Amino acid sequence: MPHPAFRIVTRGQPTVLRRSYFDHTPIPWVVGTETGTDHPLTISDLFPAEPRNFRVDNVLDRAVEGVAARPALDRGNAMGPSTLIVRARKQGI
Repeated sequence: MPHPAFRIVTRGQPTVLRRSYFDHTPIPWVVGTETGTDHPLTISDLFPAEPRNFRVDNVLDRAVEGVAARPALDRGNAMGPSTLIVRARKQGI
């Protein structure tokens, strides 16, 4: 899933903080002809959303390696991770 902190910095020149990590205001987006609305969450917002019969056992927010091959992403990814990896295991029956 996209890392919750990924949306707080711009990925252009210059790199700037564009919103607070804790701002839950919806963000409209457009990709080609597709449009939608992103509803930002913090990491702590994600855990209560897990079903009760699952237990989170691993959370990774990895640094991006090899961003030099993608210069447009260099500046933003150097400031924080773009992806959050959460592994949960089903508990019980």
